[in-house]
This record gives sequence, C-alpha cells and structure tokens, in this order.
Amino acid sequence: MAQNFNYDTLGSYCYANSYVNCLNYGRLYTISAAKTACPPGWHLPTDDEWQTLEAYLGIPIMEINTIGFRGVNAGHLLKKEDGIGFHAKFSGYLYRRYYDRYYSINQSAYFWTSSFDKAESKYWIRQLTPSSGGIERTKISAPGYAFSVRYIKDLQ
Repeated sequence: MAQNFNYDTLGSYCYANSYVNCLNYGRLYTISAAKTACPPGWHLPTDDEWQTLEAYLGIPIMEINTIGFRGVNAGHLLKKEDGIGFHAKFSGYLYRRYYDRYYSINQSAYFWTSSFDKAESKYWIRQLTPSSGGIERTKISAPGYAFSVRYIKDLQ
C-alpha cells in the first residue's frame, strides 16, 4: 500500500483523537486490530517480507538480520514522495497501558509485522525517522502499543 492504512475498527486510533490526524497519517492499530483489519487479498507483512524490501532498497545482506538501524539510504527511499511508492508518514504511536499517551508525531513512524518471537514474547517492528537514512528493525512486547500498518497484496 502506498499510504498508512486508515480503516476505523475496534483497536484503531487517530493520533491525539483527532480525525484530521487520521486523514494525514492514517490510523494507529493494536497488533490484534492490525492482524484482522486488512482488506481481502492483503496481509500484514512478516519480518521476512520486510527484509526482502530492505534488501531491494540496498541494505547489505550482512545487515539484514541485525537489530537496530540498518542501511544508510533505504529509509530515505521509503520517505520520498517520488520514491518507490511507500511515502512514509511520521505518524508517531500510541501507548495505552494505564491511560492513552501519544508520542512522536512528525518524529517517527512505527510499523507492525506479523512475526512473533515466541522465546521473547515480542513482535518484530520497523521504525523510520526523519533524521536517519536507515530502517530500524527491533522487537516489542505488543500489549498497550498502537502503530501504523502497511499491508501487502497476497500472491495469487
């Protein structure tokens, strides 16, 4: 998809509860909502599918499986309007543990993957920032967080 998903469903939120933010940045989704809100024929990408994209964007194979910011230009390619068609928006995120707290609008974009590390009980995610040309690959414990979503088309 060429933009952050913006479908109103249980477990999805507009940054700071502002409908205008949903129009500009898409919605933020809990992991359970991210897994179920996708349109027919689409799915939440896996960590491996993100790695395929990252290799295509030039992240060296020796860095693909590492944690942290990887690559020097791949993140820039996902941010450009006239780039590969991803055009990332810095939508921030929501942390809902005890009360709703929104963070980092215009400073970062976080994207869910469907890949779960059972040993650590964490999901793989990706982060982009305006100041880095890299793409961060890391894991996070899902409860309480809501991030952006980009779905990919199923193979026929």
